[in-house]
Amino acid sequence: MRSITLLLFALPGLISGQDIPSANNSAHNTERPLLGFYSDFSFQMPAGDMAVRYGNYNGMGFGFWRKSVSLWTVGGSFRPYFGGQVKEPNLLGSMVGPSGSPIDQNGILHVVRTYMRGYHTQVQLGRLIPLNHNLHSGIHLQAGYGFLQHKIKFSYDERSLPQLNPPYQYGFDRLSNGWTLSFSATAQHVNLNNGISFYGGLEWVQGFTYNRRSIDIPTGVRETARRNDACLSFKAGLLVPIFRKKKSDEEFFQ
Repeated sequence: MRSITLLLFALPGLISGQDIPSANNSAHNTERPLLGFYSDFSFQMPAGDMAVRYGNYNGMGFGFWRKSVSLWTVGGSFRPYFGGQVKEPNLLGSMVGPSGSPIDQNGILHVVRTYMRGYHTQVQLGRLIPLNHNLHSGIHLQAGYGFLQHKIKFSYDERSLPQLNPPYQYGFDRLSNGWTLSFSATAQHVNLNNGISFYGGLEWVQGFTYNRRSIDIPTGVRETARRNDACLSFKAGLLVPIFRKKKSDEEFFQ
């Protein structure tokens, strides 16, 4: 996870060597198409069935969008999720006795740690609403269509608790996925002089997911009902703008 974090936040520095505007051409850049790459950190508050299974969790996102001269944007994003609060009732079923912990093959109470893992990826269509003469800064509204997946990760001694090893573990991890709709509203600032830019805002993700395992071992049945997985995200990050020349700006030499 540390390497992923370093990679995501190194992205702006890696891309910043591209066509970053200077003070001499900043006046024209507000009229040009813009390609933006971004990386961010997010805090998710789950809702619906997601809130029954998990507590609050975090995400690391990265993506891109392209803004046309008419202020419409199109892009995509990928956001891995990770958290340490699992609230799912009857998590291990008959493996757990009155003590609340499973007993391993040595007859000792075994501590099993649980984590939330998942991701959300989507394509987005948006519109930028400028608040001043800078047509690349303002309120960015986006609607998205994507795919959400999440499951429970177990941490334990695999040698002492083999009844939780794969393939049996697949009957406990509650793997669920499905399609999503989303809406986000962010405030962004694109610096026309040195390219150092940032954004922050809110995003609502509504998932229409299903449990993908053939059986849920704790209950002994297969969960077939559609889940209501949703979350509210608070996100903030860095944005690297790359300005594209208009045809009228192109120079031809003979």
